[in-house]
Amino acid sequence: MKTLSFFFSISLLGTSLLAAAAPNCRSYITPGS
Repeated sequence: MKTLSFFFSISLLGTSLLAAAAPNCRSYITPGS
């Protein structure tokens, strides 16, 4: 059960980081806009 909660917290943190980094990566990929 501990591994399940650990995996859930890791996936939740990963998705939040991905959502936060998505606009920055997009602006880096297209530096004209």
